[in-house]
Amino acid sequence: MFIMEKGYFGEDERTIYLLEQIGFDYWNRGEEDLMFENLNHDRIMNLELTHYDSYRLFMFFAVFYDKIKNNFSSDDGMMMIRKVESVFGLMEKSKLWRLEDSQDKFLREHLRPMKIRGELIMPFEHIFLDNSFDIGEDSKIFGMILWEVSGSDRDEDFEVPEDMKPVADKVNEYYRDKLICNILYLRYEKNFGFVFTNSLYDLATGKQCNALFRTELAKKEESDKKIKIEKKIIIGFLTNLLLFLNEPRVVIHHKEVNNNARMKKGKIPVPSLLRTILKTDLRDYIENIYFNESSNNKLDYSFWVRKHKRILSSPRYKNKRGEIIIIPAHIRGKGLMPPQEFIIQ
Repeated sequence: MFIMEKGYFGEDERTIYLLEQIGFDYWNRGEEDLMFENLNHDRIMNLELTHYDSYRLFMFFAVFYDKIKNNFSSDDGMMMIRKVESVFGLMEKSKLWRLEDSQDKFLREHLRPMKIRGELIMPFEHIFLDNSFDIGEDSKIFGMILWEVSGSDRDEDFEVPEDMKPVADKVNEYYRDKLICNILYLRYEKNFGFVFTNSLYDLATGKQCNALFRTELAKKEESDKKIKIEKKIIIGFLTNLLLFLNEPRVVIHHKEVNNNARMKKGKIPVPSLLRTILKTDLRDYIENIYFNESSNNKLDYSFWVRKHKRILSSPRYKNKRGEIIIIPAHIRGKGLMPPQEFIIQ
């Protein structure tokens, strides 16, 4: 570990405050000190975050690893964060979105991930999610970038090392005609520190992409029980998130940010912002689930019923009994409306 002064990475006061809170005092490290030696696990897991805080930590560690990458070889455990400088290009393209507490709780705790019945659509090509996620008692995620790629260009943002090109070529061929969401998140784990982790999500199936062509090192890492639980939580949450964004009653507003004004005030520059506004019936449903913990409502999803014919067969129809009427298309149930496809046979 080489010695650096406080503010070496150009971080703002809030970022330095967050680093002090979690115990990452890089400015007090000696040349022989371990990188994450002074981290305070309890503070990290209980850190109170406000707007842009996950973004601050995400960007800080992207800069940090970019600055120190030349001091390590891949044998020093830097494989997962190699080429992390590409994060900057992704962040510039991203639109920032922070889930409100009720939406966050609703998507993570009340919705069961379901089988996708139609391809999910990314509303924007690059999204940064400015939220944190607890993964058990020993691990936490601080922010994630989601971006859409096809199988043929999935390595466009990340330069592929020579030794990985044969694997990358096989992956590209396998996913040639598939639409994929790439997930990059900043991951903290007790006794390990902060690293960037990448995963692939198939937008057509709502599942993590096949690990058939992963390296032996990647397969070994993903066989770890903690990693399996983490990936399950991430994939389940992402499914619910994209169902939420594909919901026709969720209106997305895009707001540009004046970064010149922010920087004059000493604030960090940030991507343009996204804000979701829910139509009344969906908002009322989410608030009911969020505020009523004892609710037994199991109608987690709503769905379209196609226009169809109905025969009035009940005796209560009296003179109209036997008559055929047309039932217009309508929504049945409550909650989010997943994509649907109607199969004609």
